[in-house]
Amino acid sequence: MDRLALPHPVLSRSSRLRIAALGLVLAAAPAAAQDAPVADAAPTVLTLDEALALALGRNIDLAQAQNSVAFAEVDVAQDRAAFGPSLSVTAGPSLTYARYGASSVVDSTGTVFDTGLRRANLDQSRSQLAATQAALSRAEEQTLYLTATQYLYVLQDAAVVRVNEEALAAQEQQLELIEAFYEAGNRSLADVLQQRATIAQSRQALVTARQSVATSLLDLKQTLRLGPTAEVAVAPVDTPSASATAAATNGTAPALTALRWSAIPPVSVIVDSTA
Repeated sequence: MDRLALPHPVLSRSSRLRIAALGLVLAAAPAAAQDAPVADAAPTVLTLDEALALALGRNIDLAQAQNSVAFAEVDVAQDRAAFGPSLSVTAGPSLTYARYGASSVVDSTGTVFDTGLRRANLDQSRSQLAATQAALSRAEEQTLYLTATQYLYVLQDAAVVRVNEEALAAQEQQLELIEAFYEAGNRSLADVLQQRATIAQSRQALVTARQSVATSLLDLKQTLRLGPTAEVAVAPVDTPSASATAAATNGTAPALTALRWSAIPPVSVIVDSTA
């Protein structure tokens, strides 16, 4: 199956500063929480682009891949420099009978023929550089895809919670009507008991949905390398216009458009870790 080419998030200067400050605040949150009194602090709300940028900046695998690319670039520069001549300069004092002086020597050497060894070393280092750059690009795509998927899972599970809450409220209203009819003699006790059993199932489904939200949010925190106690919420993803979507993807990732904007309907709730 073809991998989706995820575009890098384009952030303004204020957004980049906000992400940097967010990383510092969230990193210090677990230590500060040990000494601070218990309080209902508002969670930090992340947008999708901010979550993607935060994942790229805090992922250890990406940092290692970037270091590998830097080392490979140094190897290429060294192998390319081997084609040039080497120049050495030596200088020092000299002493002869009843006379002091100084002397210096400038020496330049170069390799005329080396059976293609330097060319082979340069080609090998260039191939290694290309391989490390491809590995870095692949790691970035995987990190972006994983972060976007987990972000959307949080929104999806939040929508399921909202649906279950509405269903439970409707079932409770239905129970009130059935009990009223039962007191009037128009419904049987079995109908009341059946409706109560239905409400119990709806409550269980709601508990399960809320647990799914907490699990999805924890997975996202782990990908962003945030502590489990960090108060983080995700903002709803608004559906952009067709032109804005085409500009964001440069027309190269229609499958990403379907995943990012159409697969999960936008929700109007903010989900925090206590949901």
